[in-house]
Amino acid sequence: MATRGRRWLAVITLLLGVVAAAAVAAATPPSERTFASISGPAQLLMSATVPVLGVLLVAGLRRPTRPAAVLSTVAAAVGLALLIAAFGVAVCASATAIVPSEAGADRWQNAGVVAVGSLLVQGVAQLVGTGFGLLLQRRPAMACLATIVLPLGLWRLFGALDALRPHQAWLTPYPSAQHLLSGEMSSTNWAQWLVMLTIWGVGLNALGAARASRRS
Repeated sequence: MATRGRRWLAVITLLLGVVAAAAVAAATPPSERTFASISGPAQLLMSATVPVLGVLLVAGLRRPTRPAAVLSTVAAAVGLALLIAAFGVAVCASATAIVPSEAGADRWQNAGVVAVGSLLVQGVAQLVGTGFGLLLQRRPAMACLATIVLPLGLWRLFGALDALRPHQAWLTPYPSAQHLLSGEMSSTNWAQWLVMLTIWGVGLNALGAARASRRS
């Protein structure tokens, strides 16, 4: 049943990418219709369900869990996320090529960065899912909710408080995803992404793996 649920969720995620790409391409003014403008909403929408796949994948691990089993499962989850991202890139590129545009040379501006950024966005989204899935292994429903509520909640909190606003791009995933999918990445943006990856990717999964290995 769990395997069937993961398969359906993966299909739904892919369909969300197709629907979002088509809708954005149709709704965007022709002068603004670019690969980046289509990829951003499509990949962000898919990144909302990708972490749930991560939660479901680690939920099936036996407890207590050996580090090798955690590592192989997380690696497989990230590999699945990269495949989903690549599918999204292909769909968005097809929409960009098929739908008429008046953007001229800007239609494919920063396409390489956006494509790589799509892979990174979905990879981190999946790591958030596996991290919370390991931390809340006995409560997968709560873990699924946490993948949405905590990252976005902290992003909103940091944006609402003047003292925390300068740290928003360093400590929450959403700003880095926006920069990557726009294709406009500066050296500071890359540094922010690395810090965010360390916290939400490496750190969260390390805590989850330690907790899973001790759980009886």
